Amino acid sequence: MLLVAIHTLLQTFLGSVFYTVDNNSGNNIVEFSSLSKESSKNNPNQEPKENSENKTPILPPTYIKLYKDAQESRLNIIKDFKEKTIIYMWFNKITGKVYIGSAVDGSKRLSTYFQYSILRKKSLIYNNILKYGHNNFSVVILEVCGETRIVTKDFYLEREQLFIDWALKTYGLNVLNILRVAGSSLDYKHTKEDLLKMSTIKLGNQNPMYGKLKSTEFILQGTRDKTGSNNPQFGRAKTDTFLAKTRKMIYVYDVTNNYKLLGVYPTVVCTRTFNIGYALLIKRLNDGLLYKNKYFFSREPYNG
Repeated sequence: MLLVAIHTLLQTFLGSVFYTVDNNSGNNIVEFSSLSKESSKNNPNQEPKENSENKTPILPPTYIKLYKDAQESRLNIIKDFKEKTIIYMWFNKITGKVYIGSAVDGSKRLSTYFQYSILRKKSLIYNNILKYGHNNFSVVILEVCGETRIVTKDFYLEREQLFIDWALKTYGLNVLNILRVAGSSLDYKHTKEDLLKMSTIKLGNQNPMYGKLKSTEFILQGTRDKTGSNNPQFGRAKTDTFLAKTRKMIYVYDVTNNYKLLGVYPTVVCTRTFNIGYALLIKRLNDGLLYKNKYFFSREPYNG
């Protein structure tokens, strides 16, 4: 009993929690040993593991746990990280697309991805899961930041941003995160006071459409069904060039290596990766000159 008490005190003092994972569970789980902040300082921006097969996730060397099949591993995914703050990734085994997210309580957040009422909300990752099914997704726990009650928001958002940047450099246009800054307004919930202000601020003559007659065509355009085949973009595949433009992605080439494509980066990630200021990056995009006599930046694929 004395040894158990001493072990418990050491765990509390060190801020570490130790887990043992059953490697025979069929979930391809990787054992990990510590949830301390010290261990989570590993930088994910190391060389990723080699991807030897098509449509299998490329993972940072510091990842914690991999569930190959989200449907088969559903119960483990939901229960394994109760009251643990985590950074996670959903990987589409068919398209190769990924989504990076963070959760204050891993179990609670991951459980929402199995709730149909949540998946019906407007979100690229939700739409992907509904379209392809949970069995066509893998779930990766990229990092455990610590116990829910002690991890600060600033800390786990900083860790999430590192993994978002890593994913953007590793997967390029296959990242489903619409907003590329951790803690951005995508998941922000307005207070009741804010919602009330927004609903009343443009009432009556404060509304720019106040007193204006709407044509029949205008009303029809706003009320007609635009889902499925009624959508003018239905069935049209979006090219990488189109996605790069809409997401403000930048193609980077190494001219000293026969214009080898080094990657497709968002502006912020590009400036960090190649240590170039934003103003100079825009200037090089506009004038087409090389940066450091080596790098060529473009908003479109280079065609020679």
